[in-house]
Amino acid sequence: MGGTLDRTKESFIHPSRIAQLCRVTLRDAIVASLCLARVRGYVKGWWPVTALQPSSVAIHNHDILAPVLRAAHKIWIRETNRFLLPIIAREAPFWERWTAVRYLADQFLGQYRRERALIDEVHPFLPPDTAERLTQDGERIGRLQCELDRVGRRRGTAHTVSVISRELLHLLRSWCADIEEAAGRIQRDLLPDEGNRLVADFELYTRTHA
Repeated sequence: MGGTLDRTKESFIHPSRIAQLCRVTLRDAIVASLCLARVRGYVKGWWPVTALQPSSVAIHNHDILAPVLRAAHKIWIRETNRFLLPIIAREAPFWERWTAVRYLADQFLGQYRRERALIDEVHPFLPPDTAERLTQDGERIGRLQCELDRVGRRRGTAHTVSVISRELLHLLRSWCADIEEAAGRIQRDLLPDEGNRLVADFELYTRTHA
């Protein structure tokens, strides 16, 4: 078994490399990399001809990140809506703003850090411009959260808090959608150990907040 794994790694071409060279989608690049690995293995006598059948590289929904990301993002956005929408729609009282700020500094920030860490882990699978855009948008969300934490604890800042909250919520929705689009087709078993630990954390977050 160990020899087979070593040979698999030797014949495997990273999907992000194929995507960059051939200008194809990440999903197509993953399938291509697996096919190439099996073709090279067949030529060298590592696998039988049956290993080249298309069904052997089929990607199933439960094997990729998409369902995990969608489930966690649905809950994250729902909870953030619950705290931010009341202070966006009207001149919210101080204690309502305080409650929203506390949520952002606690539960929101925990999931935000997991998202940033996951982007770091899937970075090698993404086109450089996509990875850079996701990183920059994540940084913008972090700055908005810090600004809300600063002004939201003061009295007489209802309008400022409303404007910042609206921008944060809009950016959060688009960021989550972009992460799902960019990383959703990545196969879980291609991630390093830290990446799989983060995926497990996403699943725990979904279970405990459903």
